[in-house]
Amino acid sequence: MKKLSLLILPIYIMVSVLYRGLDFTFLQWTTAIILAIDVRSGLITNKIYSAWSKDGYDMYQTDQKVLPIFHLHTVVIDLVFNYSPLWSIFWLIMLNVSVWLVNQTKIYNRRHVSIFITIIAIVINVVWIRPPQVFEWVVPLLFVNNVITPKRNSEPSIQKAY
Repeated sequence: MKKLSLLILPIYIMVSVLYRGLDFTFLQWTTAIILAIDVRSGLITNKIYSAWSKDGYDMYQTDQKVLPIFHLHTVVIDLVFNYSPLWSIFWLIMLNVSVWLVNQTKIYNRRHVSIFITIIAIVINVVWIRPPQVFEWVVPLLFVNNVITPKRNSEPSIQKAY
């Protein structure tokens, strides 16, 4: 089922581009589909991160600020699709600040804070800073994948509490 779900975003991109009558070049088609698969599964980002971590040493366990820096999806969209640099830099900074902020909160508040930050990001993405056509899904999925879902021990265990 997980492999089947990888096809949802590429199919959405194909249908959306054809329905809206957008004229994509081969590079733009390829980039859009690769970004869709990467945002859903972390295919490319995880490979870059694995190459960065040395000799099996997992930096993410000790320094959780490193991995969100590799999520340059908004910058790639800006470069390949010639969209606003303000949009790409704003969301790259917001993603990193959000991950940092969630990591700074107390363990039992992390889930609530991360959901609140993600909701705020989605509202900003829809109302204030408009995403490029066909890429309305990028910011919400980046925030869900990097702010809400990482394994951060959202609640202490009973043994730690007593």
